[in-house]
Amino acid sequence: WVETTETNLLDSEGVVVAELVDISDEMAAQTALRAREELLVRLTHALPTGVFQIDAGGAAVVSNPRWFEVTDLHHAATFGDFMGLCSGADRNRIDGAISRTRETGVDCELVVELHTTTDHHRVCRLRLCGLEDAGSVLICLDDVTERHLLERRLVDQAQRDPLTGLLNRSAILSRLEACVQAARERHRSAAVLFIDLDDFKSVNDRYGHAAGDDLLRRAGAAIRSCVRNEDLVGRLGGDEFVVILPNLLVPKAASALAQRLEIELSTLMVGPGERVLSGSVGVGILDGSINDAGELLAAADAAMYSAKRSRARSRTTN
Repeated sequence: WVETTETNLLDSEGVVVAELVDISDEMAAQTALRAREELLVRLTHALPTGVFQIDAGGAAVVSNPRWFEVTDLHHAATFGDFMGLCSGADRNRIDGAISRTRETGVDCELVVELHTTTDHHRVCRLRLCGLEDAGSVLICLDDVTERHLLERRLVDQAQRDPLTGLLNRSAILSRLEACVQAARERHRSAAVLFIDLDDFKSVNDRYGHAAGDDLLRRAGAAIRSCVRNEDLVGRLGGDEFVVILPNLLVPKAASALAQRLEIELSTLMVGPGERVLSGSVGVGILDGSINDAGELLAAADAAMYSAKRSRARSRTTN
């Protein structure tokens, strides 16, 4: 590669001076640079990760097709269009992360939820990388929706009683502590119902554990059918169940639910042609005399045993 410069010497008729400079090295460097840029573009387009670079003013510099596949946005969409897919809280988090990355140069990662224009709900991980260009930030986006759903299912399974599908002992006790704390902070009341199936051991002894398990499943379903969506139902173990009423406006509502539960459980048949099941229900109300979740559960447990003794005395009398 040669660069030529021709100079016409006006004072010398017909004389032209030509200067030749060897620019082979410079051209080779430019060719190599273009090749690297083309390779970078091809690699960026082949990435399974969405890429979007913004400058100091938030304008797009570089993007790849995967970014628009995940977001369901048109290829001419701006970063502002992407932010429009996020909730207000997530937008604030993203803005804060971009500011920190620009100020510190430290990469940042966060998980956000997108509500795309095609009504898809996606959970995405964003990684923000500061670049040498003043104020430029490279944002990498990965769709982690399936992983997020799997993690939620695993967490939910770990908190569920495998027999009834209700919250298990550790989960229901943890929720009870959280509900009591929230009620105290909001100056509201809450209630716990402690439910025990009467004579359940005799069911296992007479019909076998399979029949007993079936009865527990039906009892759990019956209890769940009586409560509100906001109420929590769990199985402590054996034939003991717990219902948490986190937002109790009227204390009588807990007693009314206890009566309804006893009626609902009394419709379950223990065996073909056999007597119906009965259940004893005790109510504990969060008030000034109760300090924590343990005391609230103990109060409901004591009330349940009192109801069980009263039912036993009634049967003896009859």
